[in-house]
Amino acid sequence: MKTLAIIILAMLLLCTDAVSFVSFDSWQLPLSIADMSWAGLEVIGAIVAVIAVVAGVALFTIIVLGAGVVALIGVVLAFLFGSVMIAWPLLLIAALCWLIADNKKSPA
Repeated sequence: MKTLAIIILAMLLLCTDAVSFVSFDSWQLPLSIADMSWAGLEVIGAIVAVIAVVAGVALFTIIVLGAGVVALIGVVLAFLFGSVMIAWPLLLIAALCWLIADNKKSPA
C-alpha cells in the first residue's frame, strides 16, 4: 500500500508542470511602482520612515511603561508578603528609573 502511494505521488510529480507555477514577472517591480516618478518614491520613502520612527518610539514607550508597571507590582507584592529582601532590588530599579527620567519642568 505504501509503495502504491509512492508510485502515485511520483507520477503526479512527473506529470505536473512545476515551471508554470513560478512566475518570473512577479520578481520584478510592480508596474505601479515602476511608473512612479522619483518624487513619488521619495514621498513613499518619507512616509515609511515616519511610520518606522513612530512605531519605534511607541515600542520604546510601551517597554518603559511595562517595566515600571512590573516593578510597581513587584514592590507592592513584596510589601504585601512582608519580605524586605525582595523589595530592595525592586526599589533600587525604581530609583534608577527615577534618576534616569527627565524631571525638569519646562518654563511655560
